[in-house]
Amino acid sequence: MRKFSKDDIERLINDAPQIAPSLINEIYEALEEVGVEGVNILFSTRGKFNPKFKNREAVIGFVVTAKQISGIMLTPEEKAVFERMKTLGK
Repeated sequence: MRKFSKDDIERLINDAPQIAPSLINEIYEALEEVGVEGVNILFSTRGKFNPKFKNREAVIGFVVTAKQISGIMLTPEEKAVFERMKTLGK
C-alpha cells in the first residue's frame, strides 16, 4: 500500500472540490448502469487505487467520504449510509 506524505494529502484535499464532482458522477453512472462490479471495473482501470467494493452501501460510503472532503452536500441516501457508518464505527 502506498504511503502518502503530508504534501500528497494536502494536495488531494485542495484538489478534491474540482475533481470530486466528475468522479462522483462517473461512480454513480457505473453503479446505475452496471452495478457494483461496474464501479470496481472503473477503479481497476484508473490509477493504483482499487478498493474492490462488495456492495452498493460500500460504494456510497466512498462517495460520502469524497463529498465530505470536497464540501459537497449529501443526498438522503448518502446521509443514511453515513449515519449507519457512524453507528457501526466504520
